[in-house]
Amino acid sequence: LVSAAAFTDRIGRRPLLLVSCALSATCLFAIAALLGSGWGPYLGGAFTPLLLALMTAVEFAVGVGLNPVRIILSAELMPTRYRALGMSLGNAVGWGMALLSLFCFPIVIELTGAPAPP
Repeated sequence: LVSAAAFTDRIGRRPLLLVSCALSATCLFAIAALLGSGWGPYLGGAFTPLLLALMTAVEFAVGVGLNPVRIILSAELMPTRYRALGMSLGNAVGWGMALLSLFCFPIVIELTGAPAPP
């Protein structure tokens, strides 16, 4: 977070967010195209290193741009008196939703009929 805050101060929030969103969207589109083409990690394995590199690029883009700016902005927007409580609740809700999506993912896969790995 400290290094990302330095990027934010040096580059600016808007350019950092635009680059982060553009890189994330491009990589996610490429992942969808590869998986939609039938050459996923379970159907041949040829693109597995490429998929791993694309997923890593998405995590990097989000970790450098979207997440730190969100945390910095929310800390700046809250009144000083309520900042600690607001940041704690915001982080707890974020982690709770991440955990919920982790548990809901297998249910969604089962309901949509997506193929299971061999």
